[in-house]
Amino acid sequence: MLSVKKKKRLKLVWFLGVLLLLWFWHGGISDLLEMDIRNEGVSFGWSGLGVVWLNLGLLVGLTWFGWKRNYTGVNLILLGGWVNMIDRLVFGYVRDYWQLGSVYNNIADWIISIGVGIFIWELWKKR
Repeated sequence: MLSVKKKKRLKLVWFLGVLLLLWFWHGGISDLLEMDIRNEGVSFGWSGLGVVWLNLGLLVGLTWFGWKRNYTGVNLILLGGWVNMIDRLVFGYVRDYWQLGSVYNNIADWIISIGVGIFIWELWKKR
């Protein structure tokens, strides 16, 4: 039986491993489709360094919240959010490669959306 400390370390290693794989896969899809739409803003057309810092603060807070609790939806939101944040920190923008109407998005955006849906369902089921 693993101790609590070892379980937390294993969870961290798993999360970071999946995060890196998802980020590389995200970039691979972008290269494969030869669509690298530079999304320098965030939702609703907001942009700027202040928004990036706000986004980073929200991700750190949500990571702390998710680490204390075991919600699948929160973990998916974190994976997608961190993939987009890594893009933003490395390239200065998020790589989008799918267009739905006038909206561009990527696999991380879909994972965040699915995570929000699962998280709402988990909270509803818990009540």
